[in-house]
Amino acid sequence: MAELFSIIIAFIMFALAWTTYDLSKNLFLLYLASGYLWIGSLDLLHMFSYKGINLFVFDSGNTGVQFWIAARYSEALLLLTAPFIAPKAYNKYVLITLFCVIACCLTGTILPGHFPVGFVDGVGLTSFKIYSEYLIDAI
Repeated sequence: MAELFSIIIAFIMFALAWTTYDLSKNLFLLYLASGYLWIGSLDLLHMFSYKGINLFVFDSGNTGVQFWIAARYSEALLLLTAPFIAPKAYNKYVLITLFCVIACCLTGTILPGHFPVGFVDGVGLTSFKIYSEYLIDAI
């Protein structure tokens, strides 16, 4: 349930920024909200693929961990790039499409198994997952 709240907040943030953009012209908020829409989508896939939820059933708990890592890398990079990219003028449809393509590419690498393994059943977290946590914190 806790993860669902962050997903709902990401979607509400996007809806608010998208609908009020014509009035506010706030590029920074639109940039963050567009990114968080797709980060929330990755989090939703993480939640649905988490072992025990049984909405998307996979053989191991690795897929849920991979979606979580992908969402956290995306979030860290979004927040890192926001002060530099957000003030630039751009089309809001191009922006939302760009973030959609990134999220789809990440999903397209996770589902067929091309994303690095983050969790092995019976063993635990892999070194990729552990070092990714440190790198995400550093970003």
